[in-house]
Amino acid sequence: MRDVLDTLEQAGIQRCVLEVADDNPPARQLYERLGFQYVRLLPDYYGPGRHGWRMARGTPAALPRTIAGGGQPAQ
Repeated sequence: MRDVLDTLEQAGIQRCVLEVADDNPPARQLYERLGFQYVRLLPDYYGPGRHGWRMARGTPAALPRTIAGGGQPAQ
């Protein structure tokens, strides 16, 4: 995954966005280690009661400053 992100940066891509299930801590932790930040809570994104998070990685100017949609990442 790091190679893909490096390739995107070399190609001039300034922002990468993904969605991840709130109930998938291993994936969320991986994305955090890769520099992704929480952008927005996605209620019921994966079905009733299964929330997701939109996460983004990129230059500071390309990322929002605060989490939109309320809430905090579950621990």
